[in-house]
Amino acid sequence: MLCTAGVLTACSEMKEELPACPQGLNVHFKYNYNLDRADMFRDQVGSVTVYLFDEEGHYVDQKTVSNEGDYKPLSDPNFSIHFDVKPGRYQYEAVAFQRRPEESQAAARYHVTAPSQPTDDIHTLAFALDENPIPGVEDTMRVDNGGLPLDTLWIGRSEKLIEVGYNKVPKAISDTCSLMRDTKQITVALRNLDEPNDMDCSNYRVSITTRQAQPQWFAERSNDDGQYNAAFPGVWNDQVSEGGLVRFTPYAAWNTEDKKAAPARRDAESGETTTTVGRMAHYSLMTSRLLWHTQGRDDAQLDIYSRKSGHYSARLNLADMLYRSRAASDMGYVPQIFMDRCHDYHFTIFLKGDNWSYVSVEIGVLSWTYHIQNEDL
Repeated sequence: MLCTAGVLTACSEMKEELPACPQGLNVHFKYNYNLDRADMFRDQVGSVTVYLFDEEGHYVDQKTVSNEGDYKPLSDPNFSIHFDVKPGRYQYEAVAFQRRPEESQAAARYHVTAPSQPTDDIHTLAFALDENPIPGVEDTMRVDNGGLPLDTLWIGRSEKLIEVGYNKVPKAISDTCSLMRDTKQITVALRNLDEPNDMDCSNYRVSITTRQAQPQWFAERSNDDGQYNAAFPGVWNDQVSEGGLVRFTPYAAWNTEDKKAAPARRDAESGETTTTVGRMAHYSLMTSRLLWHTQGRDDAQLDIYSRKSGHYSARLNLADMLYRSRAASDMGYVPQIFMDRCHDYHFTIFLKGDNWSYVSVEIGVLSWTYHIQNEDL
């Protein structure tokens, strides 16, 4: 089983308010940890579960709220999950999906190991995807997507211990949980510069291989006020221990043709003039969180294998290419934060013969294309 590479994002904006509901704890949500810099929680999240723990990390309670049909509580700007708890210090972990868990597509869903008993603690929560051995490859497992996209997964947690106390005045403590999206969407398109009409998705094997991370669900508290240590203060803790290699493959592949034929070409030997229609091969993949490493050899790798020639047309450092595509306004982000804020990537790989010539990288919310040349050609 594969544990996701996600870590828990920090949650902030703790405040007191006079509630319309019973005293206790109200957990609100936001998803603005993206390049849009806009809160997309109401538009994208369809189900959220909060697991509540005491200050020692022992399991206390859990609650799930989901959109269902015309009933869409998560779309309410004032949506929160309420826990009617006695005075004390608490912490929580939150898990969100695009749809209710029971509606997830079975072949491509995350399996959640969740706390449910008083003996469970904050370390219990874990995620896994179905994976199988790859024939002839000893050290790499393949994620079984069954031809379906992965669940869209978000993860979050409380930034610090939350003090719930009434002081003879009924009131609720509110905390806002900032979610981080774990799931990535990656689309790859192939073109051939020499033979624009000689392209078919069945002629290439596309995959992403990465060393998955085992998440540490919380960091050690550094002082008496319960503040967590964080690799990037106020954002999230990035302490992870990585496991074995895992390979993600396309859940969909298809071909397209240009509407307009390419300019006529005259053959130098025969003198014949031909007109061709360019073709593109497309592949859609989804992965769990991608990590940035100091050593490039440890980064996720995008492989394009030619079944015709029997060799790799491209083996690309995925994390490096994604980070190099950032805009001037994003230069302040360290690599991992930039990659975590992005979730929709588009690669167009131009082949010359059977080797890559250059790559165009686009990020869903950005309005430009970044070109990377193959210096080896």
